[in-house]
Amino acid sequence: MYLIPYGKGRTATAAWPLARSFSTPVASGPAIIAQAGFDEDRLYLTVTVTGPWGSDGDRSWRYGDGLQVTISPETGPVASRYYTFGFSLTAGEPQRILVNRDGKWLLAREIPGTALEVEPIANGAVYRISIDWETIPPLHGLIRQEIGLNITYTGLVEGENLYYQLVEDEHFDTELTNERRVAACRLGLVDPTELVIRSCRNRTHGGDGDDCDIRVAVWTPEPLRATVTLLARLGSEAISVHTKPMQFQPGLRVFSHPWRSGSLPGGPYSLELRVKIQGEQVYRQDYPFFKLRAADLQTLKERFRQAAAGPGAACAGSHPTIEARFDWLEQGRAALGPLEDPEGLRETWEELKTMVGELAAGSDPLAGTVGYQRRAFRSSIDGTLQPYSVFIPGRLPGKEVPLLVMLHGSGVDEVRTARNPLLQAHLEERGWLLCAPQGRDLSGWYLGKNGLDVLEAIEACQRTLPVDAERIVLGGFSMGGFGTWLLGLAHRPRFRGLVVMSGRPDYPMDDSPEADPRCHLGQAEGLDIMVVHGDADRACPVEATRDFVQEVREHGARVTYVELPGAAHGNYDAWPEVFRWLDGLLGEG
Repeated sequence: MYLIPYGKGRTATAAWPLARSFSTPVASGPAIIAQAGFDEDRLYLTVTVTGPWGSDGDRSWRYGDGLQVTISPETGPVASRYYTFGFSLTAGEPQRILVNRDGKWLLAREIPGTALEVEPIANGAVYRISIDWETIPPLHGLIRQEIGLNITYTGLVEGENLYYQLVEDEHFDTELTNERRVAACRLGLVDPTELVIRSCRNRTHGGDGDDCDIRVAVWTPEPLRATVTLLARLGSEAISVHTKPMQFQPGLRVFSHPWRSGSLPGGPYSLELRVKIQGEQVYRQDYPFFKLRAADLQTLKERFRQAAAGPGAACAGSHPTIEARFDWLEQGRAALGPLEDPEGLRETWEELKTMVGELAAGSDPLAGTVGYQRRAFRSSIDGTLQPYSVFIPGRLPGKEVPLLVMLHGSGVDEVRTARNPLLQAHLEERGWLLCAPQGRDLSGWYLGKNGLDVLEAIEACQRTLPVDAERIVLGGFSMGGFGTWLLGLAHRPRFRGLVVMSGRPDYPMDDSPEADPRCHLGQAEGLDIMVVHGDADRACPVEATRDFVQEVREHGARVTYVELPGAAHGNYDAWPEVFRWLDGLLGEG
C-alpha cells in the first residue's frame, strides 16, 4: 500500500488528529485519529473514534455518529468539484451514500466501488473505508499525485452534535454554497515490484470539437517497449485508430493519449485503449463517449416545429412534453460535469428523436405509454414548462382509475419518487396511476408557485390519462409530507384522502399564515388521512406529528396513525400498509 502524507511532518504512518471546529467544546467529546493510504485500485481510510460513541440511526453520517469524506481533484483551499460520501451504521448495517457531488445532493445509496467496515472497540469504534479510484474520476493515486481531502466526523453526545474536521468548513453540509474546503494531500509512492498500468479520461461527453484526453500511468520496475493504441468506434463501425510505440524507463511515467472528435458525426462512441508488450495485450480499458452536435439538435428542433404545425397539430397535448425535452437536453448538458455519466443525456436524445418522428407521422407520442415517463405542462402562471413524472401500469381496466399524487422531499427532484420499484409494484397490481409533481424549487416546500405547480400537474394528468376525479389521493414524504398537509387541507375538495410519510406539520423557516397548515384545519372534517412516522426520526422528530395528528382529529378528520418503533427518516417500507388503507378508501369505484 502506498502512503498519503498530510502536510509537513505528518504522514499516514503517524496518525493525525482532526481538529475540532465550530462546535461547543465538550470535555467528554470523542478523540478522532485517521490514517490513509492507497494502491493502484483503491483509496483507503481508517478512522478510530475513542470516547462517547454508538449512535446508530438513519443518516447517522449527518446526525451522528458517522463520517462525511470529501475528495476533490482540486487541492484547495476551496473546491467546486468534489465527491462527498457519508459512512455510518443503520441498525447495525454499514451505510455508504454519495451525499453530494459538485453541489448536487443525495445522489446514490450503496455506491458500488465503496466498502465500509465498522468495528466496535472499547469505548469507541474503528471505521475502515475503501473507495475505488474508478468511483471518483478523474482522481487516481498513480495518475494525479495530489488530491484535495476533508474528513468530518459527526458525534452525538448527550443529544448534541459535535463536529470534528481535518479542515474547518462550516458549510460542509449546507446548501448555502456549492463549494467545499479541502486540504492539499500529496500522494507518496512506495515502489511496486510488478508492472502496473492504469488510465482515466477527462470527459465522458462533448459537442462540436470537444476532445477526450485519456491519461495513462505506467509503472515498470525495468525498461520496456510497448505499443499504445486508441481505437474509436461509433456503434460497430471503427472511426479512427491511433497507435504509437513507446519506451519506458524504470519508475512511473504519466502521459496523455488524446482523441480528437473534430468534425466527426454525433452519437455514442466507444474508445478502446490498449497496451501491448511484444505483441501481447497487457492492458485494455473501454471508455464510452457521447457526442451531441449543435447542428443535429437544430435540425431536430426544426423538424419538431414543422410536425407540430402539420401532422402533429391534433396532438397538442403532447407538445409541452416534447418541448421540455429540448430544454432538459440543453440544461442537462450544461449542468453535467465533464466526468458525469451521460447516459441520461443520451436517453433523452434518443427519446426525443422517437417522439418527434411519431409526431411527424401524425401519432400522439404519449398514447400507449406504460411504465415510467417524465412529462411537462406549460404553466398558466408564467408560461414556463414545468416537469412532472408519471407511472402508468401495463394494464388499465378501460375505465377511469385512482390517481396517487406523491410529493418528493427536499433537495431532490420527483424522478426517484416515481421510479420507486416498491411503489410501482403496488400500482401495477391494482392498475392505478401515479403523478409525481416537481414544484419549480427542489426545496420550495410547496409554497406559492411550487404549490400551484402541483395542482397544475394533476390537471395535466387528468387531461391526458384516465383519472377518476373522485379518487385522487395526495401523499408525500418528508418535505412532501408538509406539502401534503398544506395543500391537502387548503384544497380539500380535490382530494379523496391524504397520505403523510415522515412529514413535518410545520414550515421550518417562518410562521407566516400561507405556510401554516393549521390555518386550514377548518376544512379537515370528514377527510381521510393516513400518517406514517418513525419514532427514531431525527430529521423530522415524531413529537410534532403526534401533536398535529391530535389537532386534526379534533377538527373531525378520520386519521389512521402508524408509528413505527425504531424507524428513522424513511428507512422503512410502509407501502403494504398504505395500500391496504388505500384499498379500503378507494374501493373498486
